[in-house]
Amino acid sequence: MHEKAAESRHNETQAYLLIIVGVVLFSVGTLETIMATGSPNWFLLIPYCITPSPYHLLGLFFTLVWLISAISGGILSVKYRLDRG
Repeated sequence: MHEKAAESRHNETQAYLLIIVGVVLFSVGTLETIMATGSPNWFLLIPYCITPSPYHLLGLFFTLVWLISAISGGILSVKYRLDRG
C-alpha cells in the first residue's frame, strides 16, 4: 500500500511537470507568433497566423502542444491524486 502511494505521488509530480512544460511552450509560442507576425489574428487569448511560413506554423504548433499538454497534465494530476486518496 505504501509503495502504491509513493508511485502515485511520483506520477502526480510528473503530471504537474507536464503542465509546467505546457505553460512554457505556450509562452514561447505566443512570443514567437507575435514577433514573427507583427499583428496576428486572435482567438480569445491565443494568437495565431495561418500562412505557409514555417515561423507561423511553429508558433501555432507550440500553442497547440500547450493546449494538449496542459489538459492532459491536469487530467492526469487529478487522476493520480484520486488514486492516492
